Amino acid sequence: MLAHKLLPDTVAEVNESPYYSIIADGTTDVDGREQFSVSLRYVTDELLPNECFVGFYQCPDSTAETLFSVITDVLIRLNLPLDKLRGHCFDGAANMSGCIKGVQNSSA
Repeated sequence: MLAHKLLPDTVAEVNESPYYSIIADGTTDVDGREQFSVSLRYVTDELLPNECFVGFYQCPDSTAETLFSVITDVLIRLNLPLDKLRGHCFDGAANMSGCIKGVQNSSA
């Protein structure tokens, strides 16, 4: 409940920043379900870098298309403009950073 109360204030701070980036990573939980974490990175007016954990999201699979869909859905739900997204940080897994079929390629 506390996270849901603080998230709108954080999103407002991110929107005040000229640009932001995302940090995304996935893992399989004990039950074998894909869990996907999303964090935001932005700079305040005082040029202080901030990182904010947005949440865990359950994905039906770990394909690049699904993960790209989850990322864009999160950003749209938070009313974060996609044109201000300037960076992304993924792990080295091919479905995340692959140049042919990875999330990185989908966002190009």
